[in-house]
Amino acid sequence: MSTDATLRIKSGSTAQTEQLANKLAANIRGNEVIELASDVGGGKTTFTKFLLAALGSADMVSSPSFTIENIYYCPNFEVHHFDFYRLEEAGIMSDEFDEVVQAGEDLVIIEWAGLVQDLLPKQRLQIKITAPSENQREFEFICPAELSYLTEGIA
Repeated sequence: MSTDATLRIKSGSTAQTEQLANKLAANIRGNEVIELASDVGGGKTTFTKFLLAALGSADMVSSPSFTIENIYYCPNFEVHHFDFYRLEEAGIMSDEFDEVVQAGEDLVIIEWAGLVQDLLPKQRLQIKITAPSENQREFEFICPAELSYLTEGIA
């Protein structure tokens, strides 16, 4: 049985947050699931923008709150960015989400994952973001042993 490792990192500026995203991007292979959690306005989409830029995507990254899913293109894989914030039930989107996760070919980033908790793989990186002030962010990475390569060198 694997155990999850927890890593906490503080960021005092958007530049530091971008550096953190760059470090994480260097470890991503493209078949992972990343669950982002924070309050509204906590920095999930900003972190995703930095992450995708570091992965080589030239796409304009925006919050998928209204579209539910945005797809971005990186040189070696696609990124499926889901946001279930507005939904009261996942409905047909749970099928789409499950299909993408089960394919295991692309990076999946999900925000407000409560509606699809039962579809989330246990082997996923959870990133909890808190905002003690406007410019500060605290990141808590919860990573199973099987994905420990994701957090190597990011502290």
